Amino acid sequence: MKCRVCGKEANIRLSAYNTALCADDFLTFFERRVTRAIQKYNLIDKTDSPLVAVSGGKDSLSLWYILNSAGLQADGILYRLGH
Repeated sequence: MKCRVCGKEANIRLSAYNTALCADDFLTFFERRVTRAIQKYNLIDKTDSPLVAVSGGKDSLSLWYILNSAGLQADGILYRLGH
């Protein structure tokens, strides 16, 4: 299976989008989807300072990374349940 964007070997197949992507192109695809959703639904304004509750898992860390990559200057706060 080849990456639809660059033609290299694909690492992931996204059946909902009928496509396959390599690791680099998947990250670009994912970041673009998140930033477009934020813009489309006016979730975060450029003047806002988002705060991400960081558990240390891949979901919260990915969100924090993408918000900062999009220039939104997000801060993180670590929370630990049950400790």
